[in-house]
Amino acid sequence: MGDLLILSNKSSGEDWATTLPLDSLTTFEKVERYGKAKANNKVVVEYLAELLDRDEFALGMVNPLIEKIYLRMDKCASWLTFREYTEHKKVTLRQANFCSKHLLCQACAIRRGAQILQSYMPKIEHVMQSEKLTPWLITFTVKNGECLGERFKHLECSMKSILANRKNVLAGSYGYAPTELSKVSGGVFAFEVPKSKDGEEWHPHLHMLALCTTKPEVGHVDPKTGKGFGLRKEWFDITGDSFQVDVRRQEGQEVINMACEVMKYAVKFSQQEPADTWKAFQTLNRKRLLRSFGCLYGVQVPDSMLDAPLSGPYIDRMFTYVGGGHYSAVSVCDMRDHYEAATS
Repeated sequence: MGDLLILSNKSSGEDWATTLPLDSLTTFEKVERYGKAKANNKVVVEYLAELLDRDEFALGMVNPLIEKIYLRMDKCASWLTFREYTEHKKVTLRQANFCSKHLLCQACAIRRGAQILQSYMPKIEHVMQSEKLTPWLITFTVKNGECLGERFKHLECSMKSILANRKNVLAGSYGYAPTELSKVSGGVFAFEVPKSKDGEEWHPHLHMLALCTTKPEVGHVDPKTGKGFGLRKEWFDITGDSFQVDVRRQEGQEVINMACEVMKYAVKFSQQEPADTWKAFQTLNRKRLLRSFGCLYGVQVPDSMLDAPLSGPYIDRMFTYVGGGHYSAVSVCDMRDHYEAATS
């Protein structure tokens, strides 16, 4: 499946980061993209350095946790080795030094998204074909707020409640109101925590790829009276303050592109200050930001940040980061003749 390409909607100023598989990209196109991610990484690293200097000046010591993260991020993606499989016509990332802090580091966020996509797509395609299901993108939003921890918990608990109601309805339990999510056989969803457009509050929401028997009715609700129907009515009854729910699918849109939209960054690296990225990391580190249910439950995402090896002749190209968002090629190892001699 390869890495993920991030496309920014520059005309609207939003970094909505639509993601696409990068199987067709060359080694040098991938290196260019990692260069941009590494440049963003350096912005956060510089912010952490300022925190360390501030603590050392004020307290006479540095925070060991911040120092550890700073050292790991500073070295992250400083070198990359790509392997070009000539018969498969595929480029894989074979070696690299990653910090695995995907909430802080854009390079690691790219790799994490690629891992998730590779893990989920086979099951998504299998279930859709075998059970004749249709994919829809569902977005659930809660009211903006100044406290990220409180707003995230509100969104998380509200999502648990609406999924619990779905489970009880499908099980035939007595006393539970019908739900539009009973039309969803399974789904995978991810939390996203950008700042609001004015930069003053947090705007937590989640995107869900839902595999459905029929399209869930989005409906509407009057927030003054609480009257309405559909998912917006259900969501308003649960959250008490939010009714923004969207159900959509573009005409002809492939399921892999819909999955990519769900499995993108949890934070908006290019649209917020490094202080906000650090705040998001402190609040959400070690929390499960990707979850699944129903027929998509139980998919395992590998721990390795590298691509699985293939067989066949190949060329290895190693790059080191030289600054300014650029890498420099330092070595090339052509193993095509060696492989052919070993297999002849």
